[in-house]
Amino acid sequence: MREPVLKLALLADAAHVNCQLWCESLSQAGAEIHVLSFADHALRAKQFYQLRFPRLPGKLHYIAAAPYVRRLIGSIRPHVVVAYYVTGYGALGALAGYHPLVQVTSGSDILLAPRNPLMRHLLRYNLSQADLVTAWAPHMAQAARRLGVTEERILVLPRGIPFQYFSSKRCSPPRNDALARIISTRSLKVDYNVDLLLKAMHLLHEQGITFFLTLAGDGPQRKDLVAQAQNLRLAPRVRFAGFVPNNQLPGLLAQHNLYISLVDSDGVSASLLEAMAVGLLPIVPDHPANRFWIRPGENGLLLEDLSPAAVAQAIDKAISDLPLRRRAWQRNPEIVRNRADSYRNSEIFIEHFRQLANGCRK
Repeated sequence: MREPVLKLALLADAAHVNCQLWCESLSQAGAEIHVLSFADHALRAKQFYQLRFPRLPGKLHYIAAAPYVRRLIGSIRPHVVVAYYVTGYGALGALAGYHPLVQVTSGSDILLAPRNPLMRHLLRYNLSQADLVTAWAPHMAQAARRLGVTEERILVLPRGIPFQYFSSKRCSPPRNDALARIISTRSLKVDYNVDLLLKAMHLLHEQGITFFLTLAGDGPQRKDLVAQAQNLRLAPRVRFAGFVPNNQLPGLLAQHNLYISLVDSDGVSASLLEAMAVGLLPIVPDHPANRFWIRPGENGLLLEDLSPAAVAQAIDKAISDLPLRRRAWQRNPEIVRNRADSYRNSEIFIEHFRQLANGCRK
């Protein structure tokens, strides 16, 4: 007998692009998704329920909304409740008291939030209520274990990206005479170290190295970064592209040959995977999230030092090392295809959620 369509109640920030993409891939893989969110945003879902509650200090609005969400989930009668981002919607999922419950760790919620004792206590409670905890990568699973999650309750699997969509716009094959076209697709926020990147580009400019840099992202630092680029006499070589819609991103990435990000902590960076799918050579910090994807000297470069001089040196190496750029161009799309295709991985998620529903309905 054919199994019924898996019905998921997804508690998540519907305005966040990562939530939107995951919801899309889960739907394409056959799940029926009901989204409950404080944000007002159209998603590919069977039904969207906006939680119209006033924003309260800290996590109080999640607590205030819990009784209503409990009743709403009861009326939906999903096979599984999925809470995306443990410190926020994860609290709502835990308080709603519906099982099976999946807590989805995302990055800073499991890696940075535990530094705060109060948040660490909240995380332990939210994770203790989960029947399954997902982690995009092994270092996130390790962080979950430190918070009391047992091995049998952890699923390590990247959310992934729509591989076919991005790989359809391959960048040009590397060649010696190509201009260094560098792109960053991270937000313009303090923690993303874009100011450091501009200082490194200034050093390259002083050395007479020709390049063009695209900053495809927006954020509160944009005005200051534009002024910094002008003060460093980089304005003709740096383009501030602003926020780029996802349907335009593969084509923009394909106009470049190097990808750079200087974020010193990550879960699994969708930006990195998107650049790899197009065939770019990544230059990223040496931390567990990036070591999961990059082997230095084989398909990218890992930065142990995030000083402007070290970043400039790494970019110069990438420009001059044609064999490395060719290996990255050949291997990186296949790495993403095999390990981070969101459609394939969503089918795996759905299979695990279905097994959970079959053995853990309450």
